[in-house]
Amino acid sequence: MRYIHIQDLVVDSQLPVIIVEGNEISLEPKQHALLMLFIEHANQVVSRDQIINEVNQGVIVSDNAVNKMVANLRQLLKDNPKSPQFIKTIPKQGYCFIASCTRQDSLVTGGQKQGEPAASPLSLFVISLSAIFIVGLAIWLMLSTAGEPKTYASMQLQPLTRHSGVEFSPVVSPDKQLLAYTRNDPHNDIAQLWIRHLDGSEKETLVHDIVISSEMTWSSDSKQLVFTDYPKQTCQLLRFTVGNSSEQVESIGQCDALYVSHLQFVENDNAIIYTARQVGFDPIQIYRYSLNDKSRVLIKQPDPTGSGNYGFDISSDGNKMLILSADEGSCHTSMYVLNLITNTLENKGRWSRFINRAIWHHDGESVINTTNEFSHELVQSRLDGTMISSMVSTSNRVADNFSRFPNGRDYYFTSFQMNNDNELINIGDGSVKRTFNSAVYDKIPTFAHESNQWFFLSKRNGPSQIFLGDETTKQLQQITHYESEPQISDLDVSPDGKTLLIGGRKQIELITLANNSVETIHVEEGFAISTGWLSDNRLAVSILVNGQPQLRYYHLDTKSFSKANERWQGAFNDSKGERLFFVEQGTKEIYQWFEEEEVARTTNVKLEWAFGNGVDAKIDGDTLIYRKQNGAESEMFARSLTSGEERSLGKWFYIAGFDFADNQLLVSFEQGRSGDILKTDFQ
Repeated sequence: MRYIHIQDLVVDSQLPVIIVEGNEISLEPKQHALLMLFIEHANQVVSRDQIINEVNQGVIVSDNAVNKMVANLRQLLKDNPKSPQFIKTIPKQGYCFIASCTRQDSLVTGGQKQGEPAASPLSLFVISLSAIFIVGLAIWLMLSTAGEPKTYASMQLQPLTRHSGVEFSPVVSPDKQLLAYTRNDPHNDIAQLWIRHLDGSEKETLVHDIVISSEMTWSSDSKQLVFTDYPKQTCQLLRFTVGNSSEQVESIGQCDALYVSHLQFVENDNAIIYTARQVGFDPIQIYRYSLNDKSRVLIKQPDPTGSGNYGFDISSDGNKMLILSADEGSCHTSMYVLNLITNTLENKGRWSRFINRAIWHHDGESVINTTNEFSHELVQSRLDGTMISSMVSTSNRVADNFSRFPNGRDYYFTSFQMNNDNELINIGDGSVKRTFNSAVYDKIPTFAHESNQWFFLSKRNGPSQIFLGDETTKQLQQITHYESEPQISDLDVSPDGKTLLIGGRKQIELITLANNSVETIHVEEGFAISTGWLSDNRLAVSILVNGQPQLRYYHLDTKSFSKANERWQGAFNDSKGERLFFVEQGTKEIYQWFEEEEVARTTNVKLEWAFGNGVDAKIDGDTLIYRKQNGAESEMFARSLTSGEERSLGKWFYIAGFDFADNQLLVSFEQGRSGDILKTDFQ
């Protein structure tokens, strides 16, 4: 029977509507499916797994998502969870629909009211015409959705690992028996490569201690594992052979690159394809490395611009390669397909945004990708960027290491969360004045005009936003209200304290703090890798052009850019805006500029990496603060500009920005991380 009467409402079992006091209320399809699930199992416990399997039809959702679905339905039914009339929560089991239901063929109880006229011929004609239209629409929908992605009756998430810290870089062997992965827990001094038997038949094997992380690939016979490591900051290719009595790791050779971001066996395991950046800001390119003669050549690929050809994936049949190529500003991704049989390259179109990673779907025609930098889901998309469907949704972030499970159906990936905190330190005695533990992802702190206030970028609910923290009042004020995830690399406050600079790759925003008005500066040439104030009327903007950082000045009075001396790749001032410093091209050595003499003198400090959230150095008074990187760990140093004496201020993990003023160091760093490797199980 079509209509279900429940207290004062009527549920249409065929259409997503309910009728309350004669008023028809439309439901979302999933709301209707959830309500019907509860009704069909009235007075029975409905588990979360049932909701995931029957309502979402193959799309994984987190516990939080299930809670939200039920809460929305309760709100629609005006049901109080504390004294429910419809949906009762059964702790640790699920939910139970407790209202009595009566099914009838007619909408009105007891049939049509007495004395109502019979339907006129015209109304019968209209009804018949509507029926014909509905049948035609159903046929059109059936034909138009032919070839759409396959849906599954149910889907679960299976944990493949459960350790402290985070398990990254997962690769499953082609025979589906072995999982290789890295354990990354720098807080407990753990960086290791492990192999796990997925059937649990044998103990996990520790393969190698690594520096920080690794990229890996299995041979087609599941016997050889090739991976990267970075001893003494030099990229190495290493090999582990399963079943080898010595079970030793052998060296293949150097990568001849700063780092390798992806690699894969090809040509009957005689060669490896990998992406690599050779030096500095060179665009990433794709190389073929022969395991026989150790030679390396570029494969056919798009002309590299911006970040270059930074990602690839070979289809399951081995016939074509997906190539991710960045535009000059690395703000958009273009998809290319290289036919590995004919060696022909085809541009499939530019996406509206930059995506960190995409791989072939099992169908070999569409792709799997994340939705943004902090994505909690995997989606299926067409090659032109049009989203087809959501595949996986979790409460934690999805890492950019997702891959196809070799069964033609499933996928696996790391699901993780990170806690970045801001810490305020008095560098005079090294004491920590305060740690701001918000259990969220905070980064890029910068002092306001007064050093008891600072701005920072924080990922809390929804897109990242900029906040103003106050040490005196202990209050936070939200400054921005972005509706989508912003691409922000720099924050800086003008010397007069009136304007906040927000630096991005292709545009710079200047927010007047008195009235929150915004001025936007567009970067037309190359893209910005560092922006900051030099005075109240001039900005230093380091841009990347053809793989080379170049310094530009932006003049607020004329609203125009000008070129700086080619010797310099960056510039910054001290905390009071009184002294100018340059970063030398190539050497990354810091020089102080003396205006009266028109001369630059070295500070004898060379930066390891000049542009990590702005120029990687801060100056206040006589003290220059800079950092040195060692894997996941950064050590901060204070150097006197007059005496040259230097001392360590301490070590932090994964520093995501710092500032220095009034003898106080404000640093954003990773406080903790957790995450596991998960696998889908579509049924």
